[in-house]
Amino acid sequence: MDKDKAMSGYEKIYDDGYKAGRASVVLPHPCDGELYKDCLLVEYIAKVLEEAKEVVDAYIDIIKDPKNPERIKHLADECTDVQVAATGVMHKLGYDEKERQRIMKEINESNAKRDGGKRFADTKKEVFGERKYFEIGEIVEVDGPTGKETGFILDENRNRDGYIVSIDGVSVDVPAKWVKKVEEV
Repeated sequence: MDKDKAMSGYEKIYDDGYKAGRASVVLPHPCDGELYKDCLLVEYIAKVLEEAKEVVDAYIDIIKDPKNPERIKHLADECTDVQVAATGVMHKLGYDEKERQRIMKEINESNAKRDGGKRFADTKKEVFGERKYFEIGEIVEVDGPTGKETGFILDENRNRDGYIVSIDGVSVDVPAKWVKKVEEV
């Protein structure tokens, strides 16, 4: 076994089949300093939502220019910000580092067992008549009266044959015929 890999913990394979990295490598650190002592839980939750929107925005930028290394790194940075923000929520709830590690292990084990070990359920729907079904979270292009805009599906509006789409952080109810799939390169 390579000494450097053994020291980092990435060579060890546990009984559950995971290659495990040591917790001492780098973990998200909650925002818990003096500036944050009076913050409410709702403010921590709002930060998670803000960072998640920034992940979607960075992903949309990659769709526009998929080979741009700065955009790829920006998406990775925004994903890390979500982890840090979520760690802050857990810290605010009273979970220390050891408890957060325990919960992470439980969730990883649970996810690995669900759906035969497949991390993402296969929920793609086929075409409904002439209309394509879009999943919640899917990035789409909306071609409406104000032009083409990129957003992501928040929900389906079955009563009005349309979708609720987030465009620039605003929820918009749009007819299904305006919604198109964004082709990734």
